[in-house]
Amino acid sequence: MISGLNRFLVLTCLTLLIIFISMTKISDYDFWWHLKLGETVYNTGQIYTADTFSYTFNGQPQFNAEWLADLLIYLSYKSGGFYGVNVLKTLVILLTFLFLYGTLKNMSKDEEAGFYASVLTLVLVLFSLRFRLFIRPYLFSFLFFSIFLFIISHFEKNRNIKLLYLLPFIQILWANMSKGAFYGPILLGIFIISFGMIKKIRFVVILFFVIACSFLSPATYKIYSLPLSVLVGSQYKETIGEHQPLSLMMLWGYGFKYTYAYQLLVLVALSYLIFLRGWRNIYHLLLFAFFWLQSLILVRMIDFFSLTAVVLTAFPVEHLVRRLFSSL
Repeated sequence: MISGLNRFLVLTCLTLLIIFISMTKISDYDFWWHLKLGETVYNTGQIYTADTFSYTFNGQPQFNAEWLADLLIYLSYKSGGFYGVNVLKTLVILLTFLFLYGTLKNMSKDEEAGFYASVLTLVLVLFSLRFRLFIRPYLFSFLFFSIFLFIISHFEKNRNIKLLYLLPFIQILWANMSKGAFYGPILLGIFIISFGMIKKIRFVVILFFVIACSFLSPATYKIYSLPLSVLVGSQYKETIGEHQPLSLMMLWGYGFKYTYAYQLLVLVALSYLIFLRGWRNIYHLLLFAFFWLQSLILVRMIDFFSLTAVVLTAFPVEHLVRRLFSSL
């Protein structure tokens, strides 16, 4: 049985590792754009609707579903400069991993083996996300995505529907902070369909309200149309690296130092689905198929597969840790 002190020490080390990786120099050009957009909201008290910062696109419609995240980024900069921005970034990442840890805890079958398996899984996820931890609005999508996973896993474990009623309200916040809100209804929809709950009216009503709440942002339907246009055929594939599909060079060449943890997560998930018969869990199978395919199409979607991987790798990693303990 793991002692309270050992658990505290391990979680403290994990927390320090997350903080260390989160506190980085600002090297992303998009940061300045989002900072200025947030300043505009702060100074005018209005949500921007048109591009006013560039020459070639001046006056063109500006995607504005991320206004709240832009405002928070600016407020953190205004209150603490670059240190304030890094504190905001670190806090969002820590909360993300807190909810991922809660998800793994909900799925665990063995307290001791499950604890160490959860920590190992989270370290893998952290290193898989490491090269994508920019200070952009989509960082908030990591948090909301992990909250959805946690609430779904909580229901799966306890069959208590109360937390599911929070999802529409969480979706409203998500839809005003990042276009990643596109994934909220997908996560819930996959879960409901997989377990045949589509026939139960209360679950259909919750899903309906989650979808409806997605439109309660200035961008309305664009919260879906923009991500779909990127996935189907991004016009930036030739010029922007994160919009390009995964290549052998990204996996085994110059990009290996960025993708090795992602590749390990894929291998563990596949071993679970194939060798441990995880394919019988339709929810897990659909999650893997949907998010892994996206990560192959666009490098930037490695993020969301990595977050999804906590659900797919929980059982095989715990199974491995339990076997190691029994052999000692």
